[in-house]
Amino acid sequence: MLEKEKLLHKDQIPQMNVFTEDRVENVYAYAMHQQSIENKTLQESKFHSKDSAQMQDVKAAMRTITELMQSTIPQEKEDFAASYKLLTEGYAKLITACQTYLEGHPHPITTAGKTRKRLVHGTLAMAQKESAQLQNATLQLKPHFQSGEPLLWGNVLGIIRGVSFDLKDHIELDREGAAISELKVLKTADNKKYFYKADEKLSTPRAALAEEYKDLKTEKEKHILENLLLLMNYRVDRIKDRNSSQIDFEFHHAKIDDLLRLPEGMYKPPILSELQENNTDRVRGEIKQFLRKLNMPELELDLDDKKTWEMFKEVLPKYWRLRSRLGVSLSAGIPLNQSLSQRNVATSRMAAVFGMPSLVVATNKATLYENGTQIKDGDGIVMSQAKGVPYYDVWLLANRKRENIIYTPEAMQQLSCLQLFDTLCGQCDRHWANFYADYKEENGKYIITGIQGIDNDLSFGDLQYKHIASTVNMHLPAFEDDDGNCSMTFLDKNMVETMRTLRKEDLDYYLGDLLEPEYISAMWDRMERILWTIDISVRKKSSLLLEKEQWKDDIVKSKFVQLHKGYF
Repeated sequence: MLEKEKLLHKDQIPQMNVFTEDRVENVYAYAMHQQSIENKTLQESKFHSKDSAQMQDVKAAMRTITELMQSTIPQEKEDFAASYKLLTEGYAKLITACQTYLEGHPHPITTAGKTRKRLVHGTLAMAQKESAQLQNATLQLKPHFQSGEPLLWGNVLGIIRGVSFDLKDHIELDREGAAISELKVLKTADNKKYFYKADEKLSTPRAALAEEYKDLKTEKEKHILENLLLLMNYRVDRIKDRNSSQIDFEFHHAKIDDLLRLPEGMYKPPILSELQENNTDRVRGEIKQFLRKLNMPELELDLDDKKTWEMFKEVLPKYWRLRSRLGVSLSAGIPLNQSLSQRNVATSRMAAVFGMPSLVVATNKATLYENGTQIKDGDGIVMSQAKGVPYYDVWLLANRKRENIIYTPEAMQQLSCLQLFDTLCGQCDRHWANFYADYKEENGKYIITGIQGIDNDLSFGDLQYKHIASTVNMHLPAFEDDDGNCSMTFLDKNMVETMRTLRKEDLDYYLGDLLEPEYISAMWDRMERILWTIDISVRKKSSLLLEKEQWKDDIVKSKFVQLHKGYF
């Protein structure tokens, strides 16, 4: 990744692009990181065929661009011209290499050949876009040279790839989502809806709440919050055994958390449900009794005071959601202070790399402006609107009966791909409200026509394959059955072949501007071992690799629901 002290802050960089769901620019973002050392052993492993001379030229040109993007932009006129020339020549070589490869492979027959061609097509489109916008983006940086702050060529890509919304051009409709994932809803002139979320790093609930309420205006409100945070004081320990699927096992709690113990099988503590149902008097009595038992003379909370009670009711659900998310994050191998927003973008980018950009909602880094001035918390991400409704809603409509839900071949393929994709990305929060189903109703049956994942923040931790292979880690289904075979019977051949085509240097290249090396290495470990397990299962015929047309096979349609383990 770029050295932080050399980065130009985003609030200093004017944004020039608007958000688009045509995300070729998201697929091949040239990573601003140190060049990874080529792993020759894995390059020659049975999982990865050797590159042709033409493909080697493409990758050599990619590495040249990556290295140049890490270099400082010279401020002397002659040095600047020489450096800029190297960069433009690098792009020219990359474009030529891609075109030569595509001309030499006009009609690939195998799935692997088609996969490689698709990846090169994406690289070419990205290189052409960046080359065309390079000069204009460089000119936008010239005023910042006067500060003497060293800039990298990678800052130019920050302008080219950056997307922006100006509230004067968009209507802010509302805010949606829970306290920990509140979204600003935007509507464009053509009536498309987008969701903006400020940049977010993983923190403790206490720290997150202190930040959220830092702008309280009255001394009384500040005093109430101080006591609420005192009540919520606890410590968090990482556990060594990540096989536990119990969030509570992640924590050693004190004080208020005793009030929120989750009975087995319940999604939400009863105290929160009753608060939402406005059973105020009885619940307030129980909480007051609980506070007396704590024996905390330093705690000054008068729940008979209207303002105190209002803040307590508002903060308590937020605390519960925050600590639940923290438990999932730690279980997924994401430590405190890691960016969750970057992981959302990384998931969207990898879905595009796999040729399935709609498998998860389109997400990109974004900056929010108002009349040309960046607003507070205006550095974050923007997401497109998911298609359909939460899968859980369809389950309720179907009267909780599996036989009332039917899947089209496209939906079966997407559901299988989403589960495999989430295993690869280490996504540990794919519950039934975190993937959407597009559906239609016919004769009392609910026909699911498409699947799309949302809320992809809790992915790309440092989980190794062994942590997800045979045990359930949060909402991520086990990838192996009791016999060590892949637990998925039907797999998409194109997705598996894309995994087989990718190399470690590719993952560094695609994700190096978003994730630290250890998280990319963990993904590489998962991918290698996933392929190993799939190959064993295919040889045993316990798993089948299906071409696109094969998902329409009657046998697949009849056995998919019966045999598919995981996202049901």
